Amino acid sequence: YQRRVRETKPFCNSYRDADGQRVNPNVQMDVDEFCRLLFDRLESKLPRHHRRLLSRLFGLELLHQVLSKECGHKSERTEQDFALSLDVSALSGVEESVARYVEEDLMEGDNRWMCEECDRKVDAVRRTCLASLPPYLLVHAKRFEFDLEYMRRVKINETWSFPNIIDFSDFSTLSSPSTSTSSAYVLKGVLVHTGTADSGHYYTYVRSTPLCDLELSKLDNGTFQLGDTGEWVEFNDTAVSRFDAARMGEAAWGARGRLNSAYMLLYEKIDKKGERGEKE
Repeated sequence: YQRRVRETKPFCNSYRDADGQRVNPNVQMDVDEFCRLLFDRLESKLPRHHRRLLSRLFGLELLHQVLSKECGHKSERTEQDFALSLDVSALSGVEESVARYVEEDLMEGDNRWMCEECDRKVDAVRRTCLASLPPYLLVHAKRFEFDLEYMRRVKINETWSFPNIIDFSDFSTLSSPSTSTSSAYVLKGVLVHTGTADSGHYYTYVRSTPLCDLELSKLDNGTFQLGDTGEWVEFNDTAVSRFDAARMGEAAWGARGRLNSAYMLLYEKIDKKGERGEKE
């Protein structure tokens, strides 16, 4: 099985960062950081009528709230992002990580919230809501952290699973008029990091079967069921080969003592009828 490999030299020679410098392929860079920088740079160079193209395809909106438990007042702040960054440590998988992400935090005692309307401190709830979800959702697994005991950056090699289908409406704090459409997604791609926090290598697994060709059915309870994961391809530098999606757990979920684990996921939105969320 062979696919044509794309040469990246033209891109590396033409791409400039915010300081006008070329990409140095010999310098390791965090892929999540590079992805955000690349999206920002691409949008700034697109024609005006396409300036928001990447934001429309990949941009999500977060709503940060503080809700008073005493007077009913609230404070809200929105944030735009290109990826949903989720904690991995001591969490079993994507669903538990999202639940932790939107979990309410009580502000009481010495940590009470200063309500500007009441001009006094009150008990409150602080939380983050997923206010708007894009056609293509990037999920960033926060597998790298700084160890304060040893004063160095480390990689979290724990098992962290991710499903073929995930429905974000399962999380109670997802409440916004924009979520009246489907919040269900099908896994489209997995970017794997193998190595340590100091050095490593990236490669990807990509579903080549279009969403419209998958055996996708909608159940009576409104959830979706995937009958077939479709055809998957592994892209590892110049090596391109078929990948058996049944091996995804072993290949990308990670485990203690195993260096290869998923670092970024790409999910594709399903519309209400079980079709792809973004028309080409």
